[in-house]
Amino acid sequence: MDETRAALDHTLLDWVADTAGGKIVHVDRRPGGGRREAWVVDVETPDGTTLPLFLRYDRLDPAQRGDPFTLHREAQFYRAFADSPVPIPRIVGVHPTEQAILSERVPGQAWFSRLTDENERVAIASDFMRILAEMHRVDPARLELPDQHPGMGLRRLVEHEIDVWERIYRDAGGKSDPLVELALGWVRRNIPDAD
Repeated sequence: MDETRAALDHTLLDWVADTAGGKIVHVDRRPGGGRREAWVVDVETPDGTTLPLFLRYDRLDPAQRGDPFTLHREAQFYRAFADSPVPIPRIVGVHPTEQAILSERVPGQAWFSRLTDENERVAIASDFMRILAEMHRVDPARLELPDQHPGMGLRRLVEHEIDVWERIYRDAGGKSDPLVELALGWVRRNIPDAD
């Protein structure tokens, strides 16, 4: 087994192979993603087809640290956007206990900063904005998140979101930051009174 593949636990690799229904023939870690690792994985099925897959993996379970933004939660967004105008890779599997998502791999690169052609930059930025608008058109009830209630008013949803981020900030255990304290107070006083 090569060094790159050895960086992943064999039980996770077994899960990838079982979930994809084949044998892993290539594994390579990609840069970026912060603590959430990105891996390209090729799986060969019994009929000889090679499946290009993408594994997102977080070795540190954020839920154990009170961080609600887990990969399991992220997978719910992938599923909610399926069959919508939002282009999203198909989820192949979500690990039942580890913070890992296995999806189809889509071609392309995520490095907007490397584009040098201005027309290409404008086209991609415009497409990004179109997709962002489509995301906001998706019915939030499709998310089925336990801490989100689509019927709740906008004001309460915004208060909830501020509460989440403030709790993450305070639980980090660092020294209080006057600018963050000022910002938290400002956003709480300026929540839109609208639905």
